[in-house]
Amino acid sequence: MPIALPLSRVFAAVFVVLAAAIVWFSLTPMTAQPGVSHIDKIEHFCAYAALTFVGFAARGRPWPLLAAAIVIFGGGVEVLQALLPTGRTGSLLDALANAAGAGSVWAGWLSFGRLRRR
Repeated sequence: MPIALPLSRVFAAVFVVLAAAIVWFSLTPMTAQPGVSHIDKIEHFCAYAALTFVGFAARGRPWPLLAAAIVIFGGGVEVLQALLPTGRTGSLLDALANAAGAGSVWAGWLSFGRLRRR
């Protein structure tokens, strides 16, 4: 008989896996990627927006401390990229894209909550 997990625990597990995946993809050596310049900013935005959304879903509501921690996490990953010999470089623009992804989910979640209460 399968065990039913509360949805918050499923989201919490997804949050941990997603955070680990972000670290993995951010710190593994990069291969050359042909294509549009700065498309990675969209990837950063989406990854950190998804991480924030899943974190809020695990909690059931927005949590400013979690959003701030995710912004700090994103900045920390960029610092690690600059310090570690992976062939990657830390970028202030990437950190800003990370913060924008987290911040947009926080603002959207709050706005949606206000609309639902009306």
